[in-house]
Amino acid sequence: MKLFTVFLVFSSCIVSYCQNCINSDFSLGNFNNWSGTTGTVPNGGGTPYDVPGFVIGQHQILSTPGLDPNTGNVLSYPPPGSTSVCMLGNNIPGYGAESMSYQITVDQSNRLFIYEYAMVLQSPGHSVNDEPRFIVKITDINGNLLPGNCSYYETYGSDPNNNFTNNAGTAFSTWQKVAIDLTQYLGGTLKIQFTTQDCGLGAHWGYAYLTASCGPLGITMQKNCEGTIILSAPDGFHSYMWSPGGETTQSITLQNPPTGIYNYSCTMNPIATLSCPTPIDTTFSFIQTPAFSTIDTAICFGESVTLSTVNNEVGGPYLWLPGGQNTPSITVTPDTNSTYYVTYSALNNCDYIDTASVTVYPLPIVYLDDFMVCDGSSAILIPYPVQYDYVWENGYVSNTPFLPETPQYYTVTATDPLTGCKQTDSLFIDIKPLPSASFSYVCGSIPAEFFNESIGGIINYWNFGDGSPIQGGNHVFHPYVDLSVDYYNVNLTTESEYGCKDSIQIRFPIPLIYYVPNTFTPDGDTYNNVFKPIFSQNNKVGDFLFQIFNRWGDLIFESQNIYIGWDGTYGAIGLECQDNTYTWKLIYRDTSCNDGLKEIIGHVNLIK
Repeated sequence: MKLFTVFLVFSSCIVSYCQNCINSDFSLGNFNNWSGTTGTVPNGGGTPYDVPGFVIGQHQILSTPGLDPNTGNVLSYPPPGSTSVCMLGNNIPGYGAESMSYQITVDQSNRLFIYEYAMVLQSPGHSVNDEPRFIVKITDINGNLLPGNCSYYETYGSDPNNNFTNNAGTAFSTWQKVAIDLTQYLGGTLKIQFTTQDCGLGAHWGYAYLTASCGPLGITMQKNCEGTIILSAPDGFHSYMWSPGGETTQSITLQNPPTGIYNYSCTMNPIATLSCPTPIDTTFSFIQTPAFSTIDTAICFGESVTLSTVNNEVGGPYLWLPGGQNTPSITVTPDTNSTYYVTYSALNNCDYIDTASVTVYPLPIVYLDDFMVCDGSSAILIPYPVQYDYVWENGYVSNTPFLPETPQYYTVTATDPLTGCKQTDSLFIDIKPLPSASFSYVCGSIPAEFFNESIGGIINYWNFGDGSPIQGGNHVFHPYVDLSVDYYNVNLTTESEYGCKDSIQIRFPIPLIYYVPNTFTPDGDTYNNVFKPIFSQNNKVGDFLFQIFNRWGDLIFESQNIYIGWDGTYGAIGLECQDNTYTWKLIYRDTSCNDGLKEIIGHVNLIK
């Protein structure tokens, strides 16, 4: 809370600064409004009041600060807060005496008369009546001493009732301040007279410094907007007694008392050795300082917040800035960190200002990318950045695979754990159809011939199952090298424009390959004695028939066993055939393709 502290003074004048007695403090640099006399001490045959007028050397105005040499330069003049003093008397021995008086017509503005003095009096050890002295009298216009203890004060160099300091036989006092209550003489004209005298035996001296002021008599009150009340009695009295409370200081402090009407009085005594109490009192009303404040807050961007004041007082107006609202609470929606000022004009005529700071936290910024999956594939929801807490609708969990069923939006709420601010965003998962892989082949073809028959694929990858490199294309040929195996597992992977893939694997049977020599030599050696067709895989041969014809078309050999060939003879007794060219016919079924009987005719040369 920020408060403007202002002291309010409830008095027409603070006594210390009022001057309703013109030139009583010699501020004009002359003796205007003062009257003076000189004379001798009684033992010298006269009085201090015998000769009217001011005498140089006995009445001196000092306007330049200095130190009194007869006090060991301890006593300084003028007193604090004054610019001039009068030195009444001197340090010349003899029967000298002098006086000064100030005349005042008492009214409310000057009924408190204050004088300050410092005395320098030799203390020769004479009888009391012969000591140098200082005298103060308050009389009426005719010189008659006023009744009461406070109208006359007299002291001398060895007076035990004064707290004198002694310097080589010279007694001196520091500055003393005396306040005199003249209230009972309102409307009357009085005279305040100051007198100094040398000793009655003519050998010792005494003098004094003095200044005076006057003003109204009353209790001044200062209060600030934090509820501190300072009650001050007039300066210059020797003692103070406050009621209620019993404090004995010139001023007392009240700390934010409850709202109400109060009466305080103070009894003051001007001089310690005299009993002339002066009572003053005051009555005032007070409104307690309100407990006024606001509370700082924080919001997330885009939110509104109500700023409220805390105030135990009802009745004063409010003013908010910016905005100009005059209600105890306002609702705001700032975009950035903002400070709002509210002024409450309390019933005690004080303005109280406080600030409400609103911190605006940014919303989380979430990075989500739409993506697609292939039908039947799992998806993973991966939000970024990782420092936020994410909650997906419908129970989905970040970084956890799941199987999307239909193309749709997936909504997530991100929460910043440091600020609590939330932001909602979504991504779309599209589901793309899978292509359908399919192919066909030409049975018995070497090189093997394949045809892509996939639907929805635009890129095809062929794996021929024999360790050869992957090959792309729609219509492809592959030259298998090893034809001894029954089949190869051929795999086709087709990929759509969205990267979705499908595969199919089909056994490709290795075609049946046959070889029929064009010559054989049945001469009884170890080589080439039998003529027959040779197949790459005998187990794939079915419905086998092998026949040999001579040049006239006569059947001379026939075998239905793949392992039995013609040995170059004919007839039951195995007659040898002559060297010649013979016709052969081969009829067989290739069981790997199931494409019917095959009939092949050729010629062979028999050579012995």
